[in-house]
Amino acid sequence: KVYPVDESAFDWSQFLGHSDLPGVSYAKTPTGQDTIAERWKINAVDLLGDEVSSSTWNRVPGTPIIAGDYVFVYMDQRIWKIDLNTGEAVDSARVYGETINQFFIGLAYGDGKLFMPCNKDSIGDTGLTGTFIRVFDADTMEQLYVTDSIPGSDMQTYIMYDDCFITAATFGNGSFACFD
Repeated sequence: KVYPVDESAFDWSQFLGHSDLPGVSYAKTPTGQDTIAERWKINAVDLLGDEVSSSTWNRVPGTPIIAGDYVFVYMDQRIWKIDLNTGEAVDSARVYGETINQFFIGLAYGDGKLFMPCNKDSIGDTGLTGTFIRVFDADTMEQLYVTDSIPGSDMQTYIMYDDCFITAATFGNGSFACFD
């Protein structure tokens, strides 16, 4: 089957890309050493500066996603918005929650929003004690709302977005949740 290629085919807005054809990209990939070149790179310390935490675990970036002209990645209590063409960090949003296993934290994008899994509310701004999802406006990087708590311990799945629904699951008692 031949799938149509449009501009959105190059976005990788969640784990495995698209719900219609997971793990497949229409983007052309390099075919050899002479067709690949580093465009830019970012060091965690360059991004975080004086705010870098003492823990090297916190400096491990989560799985990045691409939506439009930006790369979004979670690292050390922030979602970073990075210009895809230049590698410049153009904005960030502070995310509060327990910073464990953040290299497993997979953001998702849909309908102009970023969906960020959080394990426990470390500052108490939500009143939630379990696992939940913070939702941010991808343009302004402002937090819009949080979901209800999902029973269980840490979130161990990637958040998936499809047709105005997000799904995720937790470790422990194996709770699965879907939000609209």
